[in-house]
Amino acid sequence: MLRLPAYQFLLRRHDREVHTRRRYTAGHVRVLLRASGYVIERCSYINTVLFPLAVAQQLAERALPTFAPHGSNLLPPTTALNEVLRWPLAAEAAWIACGQTFPFGLSIVSLAQKL
Repeated sequence: MLRLPAYQFLLRRHDREVHTRRRYTAGHVRVLLRASGYVIERCSYINTVLFPLAVAQQLAERALPTFAPHGSNLLPPTTALNEVLRWPLAAEAAWIACGQTFPFGLSIVSLAQKL
C-alpha cells in the first residue's frame, strides 16, 4: 500500500520542510510499480475535494513569496473545520471503497502485490 503526494507543480515550502523531494502522477506510480515487479490492484488520486484549495495556495505562494510562512504551514485543523471536511473526505473514501477512482487529487493511493 502506497500513499504518495501528487503533482510536482504543487511542490512548495511545506514539502521541503517535511522532506518531500518529489510528487508523482498516477501514471508514473503505475510505471514504477510494474517495473519493480508488482501487480497493481488499485491506483487512484485522492483528496480531490481539497485539490482546488492547494492549487490556490500554490498560486498565491508563487505570486506573493511573502504569502508563504517560513517552514511548514501544516497545523491541526480546528474542530469546526475537521467536522466540515469529515463528510466530503468520507464520501471520497466510500467512492474508492466501491472500486471507483478520481482523475486528480492531492495524493495517490495504490495497492499492489509482488509477483
